This record gives sequence, C-alpha cells and structure tokens, in this order.
Amino acid sequence: MINANALLLITALGATGDIDLREVDSAGVRVLRDYRGQPDRWGIFESCEVNLPGYVRGVYYASPWWPAGGNRGRAFAFERLSDLRQPGAEFGPKRGQSRTADGGFFLILERTDGDYLAVLPVGGPTVYSWFDISPIGDKLLLNLGHWGTDPIDGEDVPLFAWSCSDNPYEAAHGAWKAARQCPQSKGSFRLRSEKAYPEPFKYLGWCSWEFYRASDEAKDYPGLCSDSITRMMNDFRKFGKPIRWMLIDNGHFNSSTDFSPKEKGWPDGYRPMAEACRDHGVRWIGIWYAFMGGGKHPFRGVDSLPNNVRHHMMTVGGAGLPKPRPESHRFFYEYLYSFAKSDGLDFLKIDFSTRPLCHYAGREVVDIDQGRIDVSQGKGIGNPYQAQAAMFRALEEVSNDQFGGIIHCNWHSTANLFNLQHGVVGRSSEDYKPGNLKRGKSHHFYSYAAMPWMGQVAWGDHDMFHSCDEKHGRLMAAAKSLSGAPVYVSDGPKECNMEAIGPLCFADGRIIRPLAPGTPVYDDIFFQPNKGNAYRVTAPLPNRIAMFSGANIEGQPGNVTAAFQPEMYAQSSGLIQPYPGEWGMPKEGLVYFDVYAQKGGVFSQPIRFELAEFSDCLLQVSPVENGWALIGRTDKYLCGAAVELVESSKNELVLNLPEAGPVAVYTARVKPKSDGVEFTDLGNGIYQANLPAGVVNITR
Repeated sequence: MINANALLLITALGATGDIDLREVDSAGVRVLRDYRGQPDRWGIFESCEVNLPGYVRGVYYASPWWPAGGNRGRAFAFERLSDLRQPGAEFGPKRGQSRTADGGFFLILERTDGDYLAVLPVGGPTVYSWFDISPIGDKLLLNLGHWGTDPIDGEDVPLFAWSCSDNPYEAAHGAWKAARQCPQSKGSFRLRSEKAYPEPFKYLGWCSWEFYRASDEAKDYPGLCSDSITRMMNDFRKFGKPIRWMLIDNGHFNSSTDFSPKEKGWPDGYRPMAEACRDHGVRWIGIWYAFMGGGKHPFRGVDSLPNNVRHHMMTVGGAGLPKPRPESHRFFYEYLYSFAKSDGLDFLKIDFSTRPLCHYAGREVVDIDQGRIDVSQGKGIGNPYQAQAAMFRALEEVSNDQFGGIIHCNWHSTANLFNLQHGVVGRSSEDYKPGNLKRGKSHHFYSYAAMPWMGQVAWGDHDMFHSCDEKHGRLMAAAKSLSGAPVYVSDGPKECNMEAIGPLCFADGRIIRPLAPGTPVYDDIFFQPNKGNAYRVTAPLPNRIAMFSGANIEGQPGNVTAAFQPEMYAQSSGLIQPYPGEWGMPKEGLVYFDVYAQKGGVFSQPIRFELAEFSDCLLQVSPVENGWALIGRTDKYLCGAAVELVESSKNELVLNLPEAGPVAVYTARVKPKSDGVEFTDLGNGIYQANLPAGVVNITR
C-alpha cells in the first residue's frame, strides 16, 4: 500500500546522469532544479539511462505514430526489454533491421519482490519526457525535449513520476497522483474523478461515419446532409430505437477553405437539423472537427479564411496553424466552432489532435512510422511542444465554455493528457472496422489495454460499432457496456439490433454504466496476444459487485479457456477514484452469475469458460450479506448496476428498480416472496422475480 503522506520531490542541479529506480519505494516526482540546457538537432536536451530493479515482467505503453501519437497508445508486455525489439513490437520507424521503441509514455513492472513499480514520464510547461529502448534492447532510456531549438535557462523541470505498491492499479494511480501534485504540473490536468461526465453520453448514441461507409441502409438516406439526418431521427423513433444523440462525423464542412457548412447538404447551416431533433427522440446533436480544422492532412487554406482569423494564423511545416500564442489559439477555436455554436449544436468530437506538434517542428508530412524530427534545418518554431500544449488547452477551454461535452480522438500524447482540464472521454484504441476480424480483435484488446495508463484521466471510448453484426454485435455491445464510456452505433433505424443493444440500456436509452472503466485483471495487464490465453477484464458495479469478461482474441482459430478465481474479486476496484484499495473478501462469501447462460451459484471454486474464436463470456460476482446476494436485472449485461439496493436484513431485501424487468437474487434460505410477484427458481439458490419489463420506479 502507498503511504499517502510519503510523496517525495527529488531535485537535482544540472545534468541528470543515470536514473536509479532500483531502490525506490512509495511515490514521488523527479524534478531538475534550476535546469539550463541547449537542445540537440532532434530538440532533445537529455537522454538518461534508467536503472531498473529486478523484475519478472513489465508492460510498456507507446504509440507507433511517434512523435505525433494517435489512438494507437498500445500496451506491449515483455519479460525482458529486448522483447520489445522482436517482430510484432512495432513502435516506430525501422533503423537498419530493428525498430525503435521511441515515444514510450508509461511503464509498469512486476518486481522480483512481488511489488509493482509504475513510472510516468511527465509533461511540464516547456518540455516533456518520454521513454526509448536502446538499439539492442538492453537499456531503458528517458529523453527530455520539445522538438525545437529554444534553450532552457533556469527552470525547475519535472522529469518523471513513480509509485510503488503491492498491486499494479494502486501503483498506476499513485504515479498519476504524484504528477498531479507536482508544483510544475499541478493544475495542468485533472484526474478522471475530478471532472463531470457529460449528460449526452449517459445515453445511447449514433454516429454517421461507419453508417455511410458500411451500412446497407445508407442508400435510404443519401448523402450526409441535413434532410437525411432529420429523416433518420424520425425513423429511429418510429422503429422504437432509443437513440438519444447523433454525431455528425467528417464530411459536413468546407475543410479546405473557411470551415463553414457545405452549401450542398447544409444550405441553411446546422440549425434545421438542431431544431428538428427537439421534436424527436433524439435530444442532442454533436459535430466532428479535426484539431487543425482541415482534417487528417494539413490545412492549407489560410488565405481563404476571414481577415480577422488570418491575422492569427501562420504556415509552418506545410500546415496552416494558429500562431503559437494563447490568444491566437483561442481565437482559432472560437472561429472554428462558431458555425456549430450559433446553430445550436450540443457537443464536439475532435480528431487528429496530436499532429500540430510535428508541423510546428517543421515536418510537412505526418504519418505512421516517421520517427524523430531533425529541427536543425530551421523549418519549425522554437518550442513545438509548448505550442501543441497551448493549442490543446485552448481547445479544452473553448469547448468547455461553449458545448456540453467533448469526445477526444487520435489524442494519445503526453502534451495532450497533461493538459486535460475538462475532457473526460477519449478514444482508447484504433477504429472499429465492420467485418474485419483481425482489426476487431486488436480493437477489443487495445481498447481495454490502454486503461491502466489512460483511465486515470479519462473514460476510454471504444468507438462506434454495428449492432447488426450477426457474429460479433453482442460481443462489441457487451464490451462497450463494461467501458463506461459513450456507446454509439452506426446502424440504420431498421438495422439497429435491440437484441444486442437492449441489454446496454434502459428503454429510454440511458446507458447502464459501471463505477469505473473496464480494465484488465492484474495478470492480463501483462497480456501477450497469440499465447493461447483468453483476455480478461473487470469493472466495478455499485454495492461492491464485480463484473468480469473474457474474450478469445487469438490470431489463430481454436478454443481458449477463460478462468476466473474467487480471489480475483479484489481486483475489480482497480480504477475507482480515489483508489479505495482492493475489495476485501465478504465474510459470507460470493455468488456468481453467468449472464449469457442465465445461471449461477456460490463462487468458491474456479470457473472456466471455453471460448471459440472471437467470442466472449460475461460473469458477474456479487457479495453475500445477511444471507442475500443481489444479482439484478438478468436481461442486462451489467445486471447489478440496473437495480438499486436500498436495504438488506436477514429477513428482507429492499430494491429500487429505475425500470422493471426480470430481477434475480440469491438466498441460502427459503424461496423469497413479494406481494404480487412470481419467482422462478434458476437453481443453486438463485431466484428470479418475473416483473413486467419497462415499468419504471418500482420498489419491492
């Protein structure tokens, strides 16, 4: 356990030298006191060797889009550092026959003494740090830089934060908490629990992107336009599909000129669509923009912007970007969003928010696997990192002032997360692709794998999906249920499959959510794909109920086993904030419920599921108290989160149902009874009250 009063601030004067983590304990931040330095041709000030303690295994978080970053903030497990040089550990550009592992932004080690060490490179006001692996894989390096030419002259520079604990989630949380309390980064970002979750995202949504790329119904709503979206709103209601918000993705605005709505499709702007949604089941409309305005590729239309906007713009690295000063960044976003704001739209999705760093540094083409930027050519500005961080802060401030929520996308960058003041939702993996089995498995894995790192500051958005996918629609829906993040489909009104999405939500579209993001169980933080194992995750529900899921994401066909032991119950609290410690084992034991098989019983022995290729299992574990255990709504993925436990005594269990439906409880005594309610015996002490579905606010 971490001693909460043992936060250390270690300072050093001048050059860093080696970093020794072999004997560290508790939690702290390394700060360079009164630092002075001149960057090299790569904009790097220091490259330090990190001496690690003895360890059994580790997980290294990095992005192959380095140094831009993206949604591919991946987790690579290893037993020795050289494993990160093996085929499949694809971080960045090839150098000779090997690949770099530059750009690492988090590390967790299981030490040989059984404890865990988490190390977090820190983003400060003017520079930031990141990990690299030496060319032959024998050394961990920590670099400090900003991708520019400006010197540092007498600043206190935070270098990294760390934390040690007897479990990996307390260590991960402790490292972020230490960075949060460091004077040089304090106030720059907030932890997940310190920010309000936006109201629209508490309900089921829809997104246009994959609909217009892959849906059979797209022909019925031709073109991304105001009329089609308005007609679709009406049809969702007509067919009884509880879509409460719609996200208009890329294709609605003039991305190469002045960012205004396209005349074809939006002749009267967004207002007719915004006004129409108030008359249908849809309540909120969101809109997509790229961080730089123009999209994935550089915006080059500075000359087509109004004069007052052009005054705040510059061309650098082949891109039209705001000048690197706060007033220009803010003015840019106030203009970019002005069309959506004036027409009454409700929230934003912002994409490609890591790329300006590279353009500010002078690079004209930004893509995957491009590696370090040679700034000695003088094509960029003096401090690209500082400009990127300021631009992200301005985005956060303006969106928070003007809209009711934001979804961040392609945003995995220290410069962004260390300036995350308001946003609490962001993509945690690469895009979902319908029908692409390999991408589906990768998407499922990395959506959860990012959470020990990213889940400390945000809920991980698993992207849109097709509920009508006959093979994998239910798996995708259940995974999104455990995420606790926005859930949105790209189906048409007829395609939208209520068998898959109905268990996600109540009849009004309100999502049934866990207390914290779904995240890997301890062992599977260090999960390595294609080793013949199932991938297991957990999420906490109210009343200390734990939800577990296992999935077969192996690259080859064939069954794998997902095994769950009673002692894993303690791990479900991992991402609750503030971290409460591991859940203790209930004195009266545990009860399990297999959600798909609709059966359960006392949980005292390991439970195993045989899983075929890209299939899943869903297991709820409930504590027994006063002889009772709450199972909850058996027709929902997160059964226990759909029912409120009001009171428990030896003779009575009082529940409040926000919406009625089949509700199960466990009792070791006689069959329960309630006035006017019929109970069905599901076996092994579990009884289901057969209540009429859809009636709200019932107390029994």
